[in-house]
Amino acid sequence: MVLLLGSGSMMEFVTMSEKLLKCSIFKGMFRDELAVKCTRKSGSPMSVFVPKDRVRGEVNQEGRVEVQVFRDGGSAWAVLPSTDRATIPVSESDLQ
Repeated sequence: MVLLLGSGSMMEFVTMSEKLLKCSIFKGMFRDELAVKCTRKSGSPMSVFVPKDRVRGEVNQEGRVEVQVFRDGGSAWAVLPSTDRATIPVSESDLQ
C-alpha cells in the first residue's frame, strides 16, 4: 500500500507495510468491534474502536492489532484500522 503525505506542491508517496501493534484489548460498543489501547512513542495512550477481525488476542488481555506502518522522519507511524484511520508514532519494539 502507498500513502500520499504532505499538501500542495510538497507531496510524497510513502510505502506502507502490514504489521501487528502491541495493544490492550477491551470490549467494544458493538459485537463486531473491540476497543484497543495502544501506546504512542511518547508513552501516552491512544484508544480507538476497531473491527474485531483486525485484533489478535482476548478481551481484558494484552494482544495485537493489525496496522499499516510507514516511516517518516526516522520514526515509525502506525495507521490504526479505526473509522477515522488514526495515525500515531510508535516504538519499533511495539511492532511485530
